[in-house]
Amino acid sequence: MKKQITEVYEKSVDTKGLFYIAYERPAMMEQLPVSLKDKWVLDARCAAGCYAEQLINQGANVAAIDIRSKVVAAAKTQNGRSVRNNFS
Repeated sequence: MKKQITEVYEKSVDTKGLFYIAYERPAMMEQLPVSLKDKWVLDARCAAGCYAEQLINQGANVAAIDIRSKVVAAAKTQNGRSVRNNFS
């Protein structure tokens, strides 16, 4: 059951959750500088990597961590080698 929840979460909340894509995520990203070129950012509780992706697009190097190693793996898959580190 836990595996199923993780799979559904990583495939839907970051891309289909209206609260996240229309309200929470834009409000959070507005708090950051437009350019994060050459900055290191810790994406704590990275989940499926949505913030990691946006941070990478702004030029940041991202260290993504989450207590759930499977979602860190999903974040790395989604964002390729740009997500440098992971801890579980």
